[in-house]
Amino acid sequence: IGLYVTGALKLASLVQYLPMPVVGGYLAFIGLYCLEAAFSLMSGQNITQLTDWPQMLSKDAVLLSLPGVGLGALLVAVVQRFRHYLVLPGFLLAIPLVFYLIVTLARVSL
Repeated sequence: IGLYVTGALKLASLVQYLPMPVVGGYLAFIGLYCLEAAFSLMSGQNITQLTDWPQMLSKDAVLLSLPGVGLGALLVAVVQRFRHYLVLPGFLLAIPLVFYLIVTLARVSL
């Protein structure tokens, strides 16, 4: 609702009055939060603060995180190489399809 009101009242232009370090810090924190959430989901480790990050160096956490990090790197490379508007949605659609195809062919029970 807040974003809708901001857009309807054309208040987004007020952001220019915030100092750039404030905006940069806010965006960096959002990125860090997304990174923590992603690694928590991939590894199964509970990462809530900076002191929890060494947990990610364990063998199990690294092995569980590698597919996600690898797919992320591949996604960036593919999107930069092929400049078409359907590349990103196609790649995001292909990831679960390939996963379930492998699971089905390997006859693995989830």
